[in-house]
Amino acid sequence: ATLGTSPAVVTEAVDLLTEQNCRPDGVILLRTEDADVREAYELLETHLPQHCKLNWVESVSIGKYGDVDTPEAAVEFMQEACRILKTYRDRGYRLFVSIAGGRKAMSALLALSVQFYGAERLFHIWVPPWLEAEGEIAQLRRLPENDRIQKLHPPLNTEDSPHLVDLPFIGLFPWLENIRDALKGAVPPERSLKT
Repeated sequence: ATLGTSPAVVTEAVDLLTEQNCRPDGVILLRTEDADVREAYELLETHLPQHCKLNWVESVSIGKYGDVDTPEAAVEFMQEACRILKTYRDRGYRLFVSIAGGRKAMSALLALSVQFYGAERLFHIWVPPWLEAEGEIAQLRRLPENDRIQKLHPPLNTEDSPHLVDLPFIGLFPWLENIRDALKGAVPPERSLKT
């Protein structure tokens, strides 16, 4: 998942996947070095294993960048996203990818990485506007633990509750070698496409 200043979007994703019998074993959070984003990660690092009973929470920080605001930061983010997807794919994990958190550039780059390395699902979490602000770290840091838990896990059975929005993508993994060869100037062998 991409992570910005709203840790609630990650807990909502875990809750929604669990409700659909797709409970994750762990979570990898792609983030920048922004102070609020680090605080959001630290909250999740403790909360997810304790409250959601996840086995592991891993943070992948994009180098020294506070934001994806340069071509170098974008390339590093994309390389890390591709590396992670390939690594976990090769280990046999089912991948569920959320692009709901973080900056728009992070979400776009992670979605593009899914095109190359695949995932079982690519999704966004829709959150009603009135609830979105309540899931921000700036609001959560001021709350007592019980109130914070309620904000991180809103009810999912109401008309105006968060829901998971699956996003379409085309898995290009089978053609990755041909794409690499074409980018290097080689002519790939002729292939037929089947629908």
